[in-house]
Amino acid sequence: MKKYRLTEETITTLDGKTLYRIERISNGEKGGFVETEKNLTHTGNAWVYGNAWVYGDAQVSGDAQVSGNAWVYGNAWVYGGKHITPPLYIQGSKHAITVNTRDIINIGCKSFTLAYWLEHFQAIGKMEGYTKKQIHEYGAYFEMIDEILSTE
Repeated sequence: MKKYRLTEETITTLDGKTLYRIERISNGEKGGFVETEKNLTHTGNAWVYGNAWVYGDAQVSGDAQVSGNAWVYGNAWVYGGKHITPPLYIQGSKHAITVNTRDIINIGCKSFTLAYWLEHFQAIGKMEGYTKKQIHEYGAYFEMIDEILSTE
């Protein structure tokens, strides 16, 4: 049974993909944007809120929530509990992110606090050879992680 539908409201990504706003069938609640129904499962309580985007081969499932202005794309998977208590695992386009606590967030072999990542992710991304698109992707992940951990 479907829990949402794709509306006629669309936006276009920087690389030309068309994303559709979702709408919950049960109550008409508007959600964020997905490229296709494969990006957001119809089972569980997973949801994309606000202006968040999920596209490409990215998938949101379980009870995971994507919100704010987060962009989840590439081969990223966001899954888990509605109220995420670390650990949280996000498979990004270049490296995986493992959130153990606010004080321990690992990307590849680097481990810093969320505050440090938020302040320095652009410089670290440049040093590690990330593209501008990847740096933006990981910045969105940090914003999402901050929002999730702030609501626990």
